[in-house]
Amino acid sequence: EGTRRRAVSSRGYRTLTPASNGSSFTASQTINIDLPGNVQNTFFDFGSSYLKLRLTNNDTNAGDAIKLEGGCGIYGMIKKIEIVTGGNVISTIDEYGALVDKFLTSDAAQQFKINSGAVLAGTASGKFTGTTIAAGASQTFCVPLVLTPLFNSAKYIPAFSRDQIRMRITLNSAAAGVISGAAPTNAQIKVDNVEFNCYMVELSNDAMRMVNDMTGGQYNIVVNDFRHAASTVAAAATTLNAVVG
Repeated sequence: EGTRRRAVSSRGYRTLTPASNGSSFTASQTINIDLPGNVQNTFFDFGSSYLKLRLTNNDTNAGDAIKLEGGCGIYGMIKKIEIVTGGNVISTIDEYGALVDKFLTSDAAQQFKINSGAVLAGTASGKFTGTTIAAGASQTFCVPLVLTPLFNSAKYIPAFSRDQIRMRITLNSAAAGVISGAAPTNAQIKVDNVEFNCYMVELSNDAMRMVNDMTGGQYNIVVNDFRHAASTVAAAATTLNAVVG
């Protein structure tokens, strides 16, 4: 006669983590999101998490609206994302908005860009016809940080390390991040109400013991990452040799 296995329990919940280095930012500034460490029996589920922020056009002239790039929406306002833990930078993606633009161009359907993508990220079907924000107006966006190693992981990320995980998000300049004939200054493009909505999975002591028995207490997670390389092409050049890695 078989024996019935004892059930083990777990629970999922969400945490809202605001920026740790301020409440309001302007174009070209850096936002730090510090996710907690030493949370026992708990894992981060980045696949069910997202970044929320509000973008405001602080231009005082009534006709000076701004637009986001249709290809990548609010992602175009992010120049660089760094992942830091234990004092080490484990990932750096420069020109992040350009990377997401290429990813959405190749992998996202037009129906996504004009429906869910338009609501969440401000994308559109045309390259230069993204969400419009009038002078003095704001819009809130909720986006996963796609293509970063945390979001590329098919596994949960342990939250019980002694070190926190910091996501360092550097904003683009106003000239590079938005489209406008009025040439807004960095100070006129404001980002606030920043928070990271993270889904957490907590295991019971029995369930955690079973996981540790299967892994030997070691968590080796292999993920895909991206790197950026820059070079300059002379105006009359027809070929280019550049070191990319």
